[in-house]
Order: sequence, then structure tokens, then C-alpha cells
Amino acid sequence: MNRGLFDQADSRTHGETSPGTDAFIMRPRKGPFLRPFDKAPPGKICPQVYVLAHANGCPYSCDYCYLQLTFRHLDAPTVFSNRHDLLREVRQFLTLDKPMMLHAGKLSDSLVFDPETALTEDLVPLFDSQDKHKLLLLTKSTNVARLLNLPKHRHIVVGFSVNAHALAARFESNAPSPTERLQAARACQEAGYEVRIRIDPVVPVDGWQELYRPLVDLIHERLDCRGLRVTIGNLRYFRQLPRYARARGADASVFDSATWFDRDDGRMRVPPEVRLEMYRWFRGQLASGIHVCPCKESAQVWRELGLDPTRPKCTCAL
Repeated sequence: MNRGLFDQADSRTHGETSPGTDAFIMRPRKGPFLRPFDKAPPGKICPQVYVLAHANGCPYSCDYCYLQLTFRHLDAPTVFSNRHDLLREVRQFLTLDKPMMLHAGKLSDSLVFDPETALTEDLVPLFDSQDKHKLLLLTKSTNVARLLNLPKHRHIVVGFSVNAHALAARFESNAPSPTERLQAARACQEAGYEVRIRIDPVVPVDGWQELYRPLVDLIHERLDCRGLRVTIGNLRYFRQLPRYARARGADASVFDSATWFDRDDGRMRVPPEVRLEMYRWFRGQLASGIHVCPCKESAQVWRELGLDPTRPKCTCAL
């Protein structure tokens, strides 16, 4: 079903929030919409995915987000208008022999513009027409009304990125609250979607365990946790990002805990021993039926956590 880019016929349910059409620029995309993701650091476990460039940039403008540096040349987030070209490339992707994940949340939030664009109404039926590939919709939004209205949605994964409430209020102030995101996640589960969770980035400020404990409790309370996949992310950034973030008015103190330089990919990261402590803590706190995985860590780290690096069950993995 293609209702067009700006059909407003749906009702805004489950606390949907829309940036409005004045919050982004529309133009045709000149380059490809799909490409293999090749930015994983060498030696790090990261599933092979394809990236869907439906938009560049995000109106949530979280203080730590790498997109603010990646798209620093943009006056506003950009949504691409030549949908026929996007869908043609998706159809070509669906003919690949090897099963793959198409990740729609690398270059923008997957659902933040969906109240205006209705892109999911075109994408979801395409994936329902085959039995090999999956679409990952990774979001901080609560914009799931269109998804809930679709009768069939095989091979769709809806991933929700959440954080401790105090840290979300400080560093993700333009996005819905973690509680609202988990309410939307529950609605997706009840509609039959596979839901996955990213706790990302974990910011190890003093007393971080007590800040994240209510989030863990809320995940247990709100979601069906049987077989749930939870990925634990951490800060990774190029050294010029804090300076740029500070210049645009972001709270750059979020970067203070990431003081270790990773020579593998040239980024600053949380020190290795602190990351291990984080992963072990979350694995100990989250229910035993939940698959808890680190993000972009070495095979050695996976093995230290008792995980099989050859069979990752993280958010991005098939």
C-alpha cells in the first residue's frame, strides 16, 4: 500500500510524536539507497548487514550521537523523496541468495518520520512477500501506529534504543522517555512483532548501576522477556565529536567517561575493564531468558562473557 509521503489519515496512538514537515528537508537522493555496512572496526564482532538510507540525520539530536558530526553539513535532517528508487533497490536486495538484515536505523531513526512518510506501509509488505531476509527498524520514537495497523509483518524486527531515565532526560531530551519507548515496544510485541532492545550508550557515571536498575526493572515489567535480545552499547566517538557537540550547544560531559583510545578504529571508548564490568552487570541483572550481548567487541570479550562470538544474538543479527 502506498498512501504517499504526507498522508495524515492515521490516528496518533501509543504516544506518537511527530517532528512535523518543517523539521526536515525533502529532496531526491542521487546515490544508492542500499549498501553493505563496512564500518565495523577490524577484529570486532559485528553482524554483516545492509544499510537503508531512507533519510540522513535525526531531529532527536542526542548529545552523544555520531550523526551530528557525520551530517554536520546539513541545515536540517533530510528525507529522500524518490521512493520509487528506494523500493526498487529493496526489491533487488530481496533477491540476494544469502539471508541478510536490512538495517534502517544507521543514518537516521527508523520511525521518527513515519507519521509523515508512511514508509513502513511500503516496506513491511515487501518483506512479508518473501521468507529469507529481515528488516530492522531501530528507533527511539513511539511512532508505531502504522506498524500496528499492518495485518502481516513477518521478518520485521522493531528495535528500541533506551537508556537510564536520568541520563535520557539529560542527554536525549528531544526523544520520548524510556518508559514511553518501552510502552511502544510492548504494543509491538502484542501485535506479533519481534522486538529487540538496545541499552545504548551505557554511560558509566558515578553510581551508574543505581541509575540503570530501574530501567532493568521496567524491561522485566513491561516486556515479554522470553528470548528477548538486549544489546549493551557503549560510547564510541572520534576525538573531534565533543568539540563539535559543544559548539552546537550539546552537553559534552557525556563523553567524559570514554577516555580510552581504541587503535583498531581510531575512536575513543570507555576503558575495557569498565566495559566488561558493564556487560557482566547487565547479564547478572537481566532475566536468564534474555540474550544479553555486547556491541562491537572482540571475540575475546565475548568468550570472557561466556558467549559464542560465532553465533551472535545481538540486535543486528539475523
